[in-house]
Amino acid sequence: MSLSNLRISMRLSILTGVLCIALVTTIFLGRSGMSSILNSLHTVYEDRTVCLVQLGTMQRNLFRIRVRILKMLDMNAYDATMVAQIADAEEVINKEWKTYLTTELAPDEKIIADKIKAALPDYLSAKNQVIELLKANDLDKATSLANGPVLQKFMYLDDQIVANIELQERIAKEEYERGKANASQKINTSLILGGLALALGSAIAFVIAGSITGPVNGIKGCMEQLTAGNLSAEVPGVERGDELGQMAKAVGVFKEGLLRVKEMEAEQEAQKIRAEAERKAAMRQLANTFEGSVGKVIQTVTSAATQLQASSTQMASTAAETSAQATTVASASQQASANVETVAAATEELSSSITEIAKQVERSQSVASRAQDEATNTNVQIRALSENANKIGEIVNLINDIASQTNLLALNATIEAARAGDAGKGFAVVANEVKHLATQTGKATEEIASQIKAVQEGTNNAVHAIDGITKVISEMGEISASVASAVEEQAAATQEIARNVEQAAAGTAEVSSSVVTVEQAARDTGAAAEQIHSAATDLSQQSEFLRAEVGRFLDQVRSDQSDVKLLNWDNALNMGIGTIDRHHREMFDEVNRLYVKMSQGNGAEAGQGMITLIDTVMENHFREEEEVMSRNSYPHLDEHRRHHRDFLDRAKSHKSAVQSGDPTAAAKMFEYVATWLTNHIQMEDGKLANYLRAKKVA
Repeated sequence: MSLSNLRISMRLSILTGVLCIALVTTIFLGRSGMSSILNSLHTVYEDRTVCLVQLGTMQRNLFRIRVRILKMLDMNAYDATMVAQIADAEEVINKEWKTYLTTELAPDEKIIADKIKAALPDYLSAKNQVIELLKANDLDKATSLANGPVLQKFMYLDDQIVANIELQERIAKEEYERGKANASQKINTSLILGGLALALGSAIAFVIAGSITGPVNGIKGCMEQLTAGNLSAEVPGVERGDELGQMAKAVGVFKEGLLRVKEMEAEQEAQKIRAEAERKAAMRQLANTFEGSVGKVIQTVTSAATQLQASSTQMASTAAETSAQATTVASASQQASANVETVAAATEELSSSITEIAKQVERSQSVASRAQDEATNTNVQIRALSENANKIGEIVNLINDIASQTNLLALNATIEAARAGDAGKGFAVVANEVKHLATQTGKATEEIASQIKAVQEGTNNAVHAIDGITKVISEMGEISASVASAVEEQAAATQEIARNVEQAAAGTAEVSSSVVTVEQAARDTGAAAEQIHSAATDLSQQSEFLRAEVGRFLDQVRSDQSDVKLLNWDNALNMGIGTIDRHHREMFDEVNRLYVKMSQGNGAEAGQGMITLIDTVMENHFREEEEVMSRNSYPHLDEHRRHHRDFLDRAKSHKSAVQSGDPTAAAKMFEYVATWLTNHIQMEDGKLANYLRAKKVA
């Protein structure tokens, strides 16, 4: 069986088995050697060391007995204490001797032991005789016996014990030498076997390691090539039957997965391109639809504004004509009043000037008839003015409806932009501007509606006043007819004529007053018409601005995202001051660059870039601009500086929202900065530019 087909665990088991066999063999030999050494030590200790101790104890106690006897002889007296000590020593000797005899004795040792066994009782008996003689106070015999036979017996017994001790030392040394040689042999054998086991284990380990590391390195190199993107690399070892073969097969699966991933990435890239094309097509379609809807709205608003301007012009013309007619009526009524007063003054001379009175009355009738005709004509014109005002009201309602529809379309555009995600954020910003313009249009139409209401009220008042004038003039005609009839009967009706003349004078005065009211109403109507004309002009300008903004918005939607611009530099924004104008253009360019980045989906990075723009570029620009104003004693420096501070304060909330991760914060901050920057340059910086040009600084 090939080694490559053995599992790694089997190979490691073989290595482990060989090492275990070597280890067991080494342990067995070591244990055998240690057992032999242990037996030698046991023999040395039990049979030699213990015996040496026992023999030494017997020897010491024999000397103790000898010393005690000699002391008593030296004292020439029997001492019971010493005798008791001698008895104790004798007891120890007997005890140790009995214990010694229980051990295994070597042949030479047994010979010496037999000699000691025979000599020990003989010595102890002779010693007792000496003690008895001392007890009997026979010192001479005791001394003679102690220094004679007893001494010889003692010396013989001591020699045998010494010989036995020397024998024990010799045998112990022999046992030690045998154990030492045996241990050395066992150690050498263990070292040889251990070395052989180590060499065999190392060889097996080297072979097994080579059978593992080689394929592993091959698989590793293959994986490195796959990681580097070389998907054509061959996977080695797939034919192996071990774990490395399984690893190679797994790497092959990994390679196939990478190939599939690469294919999927290519497919995803193609899908991404198709999706981008579809998105652009959808955005263009949406732009076309929006252009069609909003274009109609703008066209309607523009048409309505034009019609409103024409109607306001017609109202102004009608009001002027009404004022002129009212002036004519006033002049005629004043003339009639003067004539009636003349008639009243001549009543006393009525009899002599009847003919003149008849003429004046006839002329008064003619004037009254003319006044009635003029009043009727004025009434017709005022009613036409009222109808025009009503038509203007209808147009205003139409404009209001159009503003509502524009607002609705802006809302729909905002929704579509939200669906488009980050790509529609620019769309949402412009849609918000469209919504803002629609709101301004609604406010303008409300203002126009209020002005039209005032015009309608003025025209209604004028109609009522002219109706009163007509009635008064009609009464004047009746009165003049009565005067003519009364002339024929002047003699009998002088008092009646005077009364009628007074009524005619009062009527003409009332006509004059009413005509003045009509003239004032006509002037008010003219002023209202001027206001309507101004509002219509503003509405027309707003519609044109809306048209331009919608056009810019649609151009951005139809263009590639890299061409999107939030701010467009216009020559009207030039102040004529090189440094400040350059700063303004740089800020516009940076805002547009960051806006493109946001439109491409990098909202967080674009928001952070806008924060940096505000905190560095804009603040430095504000500082330099304020230094220019301070050097040139600009009278509105504090107000201009307050605008700068207000902007920076309001920008803090936008910056906090961006830093908190609000997904809509970046778009809101772009809208705020773009709107503020454009308005500030046009208004505040425009005033500064005019001042500097007047001082010939620019």
